Amino acid sequence: MNVSRKINSEFQAITNSTINVHVFTNNSYKETMHFVRKDLTTYSRFTCTYKCENAGYYYFNVTLVDNYFPNGLILFEHEVEIELGGLIDPIPPPDPSPIPNPVPNPIDLPFDLDGIKLAIFASILTAFVVLGVIWIGRKIKFRIQTGENRDILEKIMTLDQLEVRKNREQVLFGDWD
Repeated sequence: MNVSRKINSEFQAITNSTINVHVFTNNSYKETMHFVRKDLTTYSRFTCTYKCENAGYYYFNVTLVDNYFPNGLILFEHEVEIELGGLIDPIPPPDPSPIPNPVPNPIDLPFDLDGIKLAIFASILTAFVVLGVIWIGRKIKFRIQTGENRDILEKIMTLDQLEVRKNREQVLFGDWD
């Protein structure tokens, strides 16, 4: 089985992962086997051989375990009936039962979006928001300084604040000549 992970628009081997097979015989747990991993440049190759020694119903649950799925991600399940003479037709898998904690499917976007593009977009958007806030603030400050909406400002300020402001203007501009 070949497995890879797409990171930054490139396929990479999953070097920190294992794949386990939980084997059940006649509806009772028998053993857990581990796939052997061989890492290549763009994918990891997992191999496992299992020999059915007794006749009966065999059920295989193949699970991927890694940093992203520490409790395991079920890759697939397979059920087959074995007779002493060999393999009988595989039993069709039952209807999937609801998984207690399903893994959400990622949204398929019509374009590739990786971390670098997303960071650039977020930086540009943040710059526009900051510049917009600065522009609006300067516009409000200009209106207040030029006298527009001066009456609103005076209604907001108390008499004490107005006296302090007038005294400050006299101190700053009193000896301007």
